Amino acid sequence: MSDDIFKKRGYGGDFRAVKKLEKAEELIDNYNFKSIRSYFGEMNFRDDLDMMDVVVTDIEPFSENVKRYRLEPQNYELPLFEAGQSLCVYMRINGGRFLKPLAVCSSPNHRYYSVIVFRDDFVSDRMLDDWVVGSEVTITRPRGNFTYHPLRDEKKVLGFVDGIGISHFISMAETIIEGEENFELFVVYVADYYKDIIFSSYLNWLEKNSNGKVKFCYLLGEESRVGCRHGNVTSSLIKSLLAPPYSVFASGSNELIDRLNLHLAKLGISDSDIHMRRPFVYATPEDLSGKPYAKLKPFTITVKSADITYPPIEIEKGDTLMVAMEKAGLNVPGKCMNGGCGVCRSRLLEGKVELMAGEDWKPVEEKYSVIHPCVCYPLTDVTIEIPIKRDEI
Repeated sequence: MSDDIFKKRGYGGDFRAVKKLEKAEELIDNYNFKSIRSYFGEMNFRDDLDMMDVVVTDIEPFSENVKRYRLEPQNYELPLFEAGQSLCVYMRINGGRFLKPLAVCSSPNHRYYSVIVFRDDFVSDRMLDDWVVGSEVTITRPRGNFTYHPLRDEKKVLGFVDGIGISHFISMAETIIEGEENFELFVVYVADYYKDIIFSSYLNWLEKNSNGKVKFCYLLGEESRVGCRHGNVTSSLIKSLLAPPYSVFASGSNELIDRLNLHLAKLGISDSDIHMRRPFVYATPEDLSGKPYAKLKPFTITVKSADITYPPIEIEKGDTLMVAMEKAGLNVPGKCMNGGCGVCRSRLLEGKVELMAGEDWKPVEEKYSVIHPCVCYPLTDVTIEIPIKRDEI
C-alpha cells in the first residue's frame, strides 16, 4: 500500500502515478489499439471507450466500511473527465450483472481514477471485501452533468452533501486548487456528529490551500432526534450562508434533496442554477420504510429485445425495472443508473410505472411511452422493449 494520497504535502498526487506517466507517452505512441470488452461486444478501442479494464493499484482504508481505491490502466491512457463526474463499476454477483455508479474523487489532472466506496449495499460490500491491490476491475468512462460550467453557472457555488456525495466536491476542490477551474466553492456538510465526517482533515487541508476559494462548513444534529440534521436545513440558513448570485450543487439522500428543493423554491433560486444528484444505492428491505413503492406487491417484468421475449422476471419491492433485469442476469444497456445518459431508454409496451423521486416525464417520452428503466418503479406487471441485447461480456 502506498502512502496516504490525501496526505498534507504540496499536493502533487501519487509519485507512482507520476512515474507511470513518464512511460505513458511511449506506450500510447506504440500502442496497438486492440478491441476491448464493451457492453455491446467486441468494439474498437478508438471508437468505444465506454468499457475499460483497470487495476486496483492502491487502497486507503478509513474504516472497514469506507475505503479509497485508485484505479489505473495497464497499457493505455484513461479518458479525460470533468470534476464531479461519475463512473460505473461492472460487477457479476450470484448470476446478476450490476452497474454501480461511483463519483470520481481525484482531480482530472491525474492519469488515474480514485473512487471512495462506502458500505451501503450488497454491491459495495463485494468491492470492500474482495478488492485487493492487483484486482482487475471493469468500469465505464466517467460521465454526467454534475459539473461546473462557467457559461452556465455563477462564479460562486453553494454545495450541500450528507455522506457519500462528498466525492464530487473533493474532485471539484482539487481542481480549483490546481487552477483548472476558477470559481468559489462553499460546501455545507450535513452530519449527525463531527466524527461522521470521515475526511474532515483532508477537507480542512483543501480549504487551507485554496487561497480562500474553497470553504467547508458542518451542519451537525443529534442522531437521537430523527431528521434533526436535515431539519436544520432551512430557508433562513441558506440565505445566511452566501450572498447571491450563486449556483447550487447538492449530492445526498432523498431527505436532503427534497428539503433543499422546498427551500430553494421559497428563495426564488432559478431551476437552471440548481444541480442535484442522488447517489445510487441498491435497495434492501430495511431501507424501504416510508417510501411509497415499498407498499406495493411484487410485480413482474417481461423483457423483449429484437426477436427474443424473455420469461417474466419478478420485481422485488424497492427495485427499479433496471435492477430487476440486472438481478436476472440480462445484458441490459446502461451506463449511468440515474436517468441521465439515455442509454437504457426503452419502450413501455404494457403496464404502468412511476418515476423515482426528482425525475420528470419529458413530453415526447410520455407521448411515445419511452422510459428509462433505471429510474422507474412498477405500478403493475409491465412489458418493455429494450433497444439492443448486449453480447456476452
